[in-house]
Amino acid sequence: MLLDYLGIAGYIARFKQQPFRTSLDEFGYQIVPDYLVSCTNGEHYVIEVKTSRYVTALVHATLDRNNEKFAKFGIKYLCWPMDLFQALGCTAEKVRPSTCKYNIRITEK
Repeated sequence: MLLDYLGIAGYIARFKQQPFRTSLDEFGYQIVPDYLVSCTNGEHYVIEVKTSRYVTALVHATLDRNNEKFAKFGIKYLCWPMDLFQALGCTAEKVRPSTCKYNIRITEK
């Protein structure tokens, strides 16, 4: 829902859920990211949605490693907490863009 709203608001051109699987040859390991997002300004983001309570030091290190790998391809890598992703999605569904005081922007960490 949140990504749909960001598309309606004009920030996102398109997005795809579970868009690809990285290869061992090119990437060094395999992951299937949750979303690939193309913004209207031409930037591309890979987004992983994780439950906050399960992000351990090991998971955090893996996310940092993924960030470095995607940066080599010119793609920004984000990790959104699941509880925030769901809460913002529910809120965005109830708010009309013309009544919203704040601009929603995609930012890193």
